[in-house]
Formats: sequence, C-alpha cells, structure tokens
Amino acid sequence: MLTQQREWAGFPFLAANVVKKETGVPLVDPYIMKEFDGLHIAIFGLTTEELYIMGDPQDIGDLDFRSVIETAKALVPELREKADLVIALTHIGFHGIAGGGVAGGGYRIPGDLHLAKEVPGIDVIVGAHSHTEVTEPEVIGDTLILQAGEYGLYVGRLDLTIDSEADKITEYTYKLIPVNLKKRIKYHDKS
Repeated sequence: MLTQQREWAGFPFLAANVVKKETGVPLVDPYIMKEFDGLHIAIFGLTTEELYIMGDPQDIGDLDFRSVIETAKALVPELREKADLVIALTHIGFHGIAGGGVAGGGYRIPGDLHLAKEVPGIDVIVGAHSHTEVTEPEVIGDTLILQAGEYGLYVGRLDLTIDSEADKITEYTYKLIPVNLKKRIKYHDKS
C-alpha cells in the first residue's frame, strides 16, 4: 500500500527512524539534499514511535520504529557536514514529552519541542501529528518549530533570510494561509 502511494505521490517519502526489522535498512529515504543558489539544504523525516501501537500489525509488523531522538542525534551531525541548513519534517507532535499517548500507562513519546531541546543543529522543524495551528514559530535555541494545523485547512509559509557565511538564519517570517476554511469537509465523521 505504501509503495503504491509513493508512486502516486510524485514526491519523496522521508523517515530516518523507520527501518525493516530483518535488515535495519530504512523503509524510505532518511533524507534528501537540495541546492538553491549555492545554499545546500538537508531535509530529513521522522515518524512517531507510537506507530507500532497505532498501526495494523499486518502492515507494520516487519518494521522497527526507532527513537526519534537517538536517530536525529546520529543523523544531524552528518547532515551538518553536508548542508548549510538542516530541516526536519516530523510526524511526532507539537509537544515536549507526552505522557499516556495511545498506549496509555505512562508511555512517553518525544515531540517537536523535545527534539529541538535534545538535538542541536536542526534549523527548522516542520511538524505534524498533533494538528496544532502554530501562528508564530516556537523558537528553542536556534531551532524554529512550526505546524500548520490539520486536514489541509492551512498551508504554512516560512520565508528565511540566511547568512551564508555563518550558515545561520538571521530573519524569518511565517504565516498560516487558509486554503480550506469555507467549505467544511468530513473525515471519519468529523467536519
């Protein structure tokens, strides 16, 4: 099913912390590199560790969902060597450490805020999972963290000014752009 969706999508699927159990090989690309006018950008993906609880065992039984923090700690230094800017695309939620989660019983999962605190070197975290409408980026250290809500109601736009000598963001503007607020849609009987 995922393979078919990848073919239809026409864009890369990224998840550095989802690997095949038998081989340890990533299920999809962990990251991609882009270049814009001499600026090298690394974009990597992280998926919630809760997926093994939330997903259908028939679909995900042969996968291992590794720690987002440990995966990022290992990967970000490597990406910093190759890139001027490092962006994390996450599906882990806009929070620090969440208790309870789907599993309940005190299972604690890290979110974007915790990731930014624990893993230096990430310039921007574009998050998802908690459906949070972030109207102003949260800034932790040198990391900008944002999320554009849920179900395509908004698109987030982040414009960056980067000092290419220091490989550092010097200015930014961010806004949520409404794209689907007038026509309500139903998804799982919710509008």
